[in-house]
Parts: sequence; C-alpha cells; structure tokens
Amino acid sequence: MSTFQLDDCKLFILSEQIELEVSKVAAQINRDYKGKSPLLIGVLNGVFFAADLMKRLDLDCELTINNLFGMLKKANSIEVATLLYKPDKYKFDLPIKHVGFEAGNKFVVGYGLDYNGRGRNYKDIYVLTD
Repeated sequence: MSTFQLDDCKLFILSEQIELEVSKVAAQINRDYKGKSPLLIGVLNGVFFAADLMKRLDLDCELTINNLFGMLKKANSIEVATLLYKPDKYKFDLPIKHVGFEAGNKFVVGYGLDYNGRGRNYKDIYVLTD
C-alpha cells in the first residue's frame, strides 16, 4: 500500500478558485435552463462538483427514482459539465459544454479525487509530484 502524503503534492487549484468556477458554471446553467427542469446527474468522482452545482442552481431539479429513467428517455438534450478537463483522456463524441479548469495529464487529488483512497476530502486540488 502507498504511503501517500500531502508532501508528495503541490497545490494546483485553491478551494476559492473551485468555488468561483462552480458559481460560473451554475450561472450559465441557470441561464441556459431558465424555465425548464433539468436533470443533473453526478458521476463517480465528479459527485463533489455536481453536489456543489446543485447547491447554487436556481432551477427545479426535483427527482425521484421512479421518474429517473423516464426523464432520461425523453431528454431533449444531454450536456456535459466538468470541473477538470483532460483533453487527452476524453475520447467521447459528446462535447463538453462547461469546463472549469484544464488539467492536462496531471494526476490530481482533492475535491473528491483520491490516490489509493487518500486525499479525497482535501478542499483544494493538488497535483501528485511523483
């Protein structure tokens, strides 16, 4: 098992910068979906980002498990928002509409992202240096 420590990292993105970008993305989604009821789904490591977005959206995003699948089948559009974009890793046809930061090929920890189960709860995002 790894002996990962914060000393193995350098600061990449401050929590204040994360909050600012989440607010910007939320404002854009609020404008794009004004008067509509979007379905927001957080996926795996992006769940921290999705949860912070949901806190800031001024939209009716009520959802029950009973109507989840029906909503997905009837979706007029599907859009992707990501806090950290790695262009070399994203190999899908669906374009990313909202990007917070480009992370290149950096291995990052914090804000829900971990290294062998560690670092997930850091408020800032760090780059693993070795």
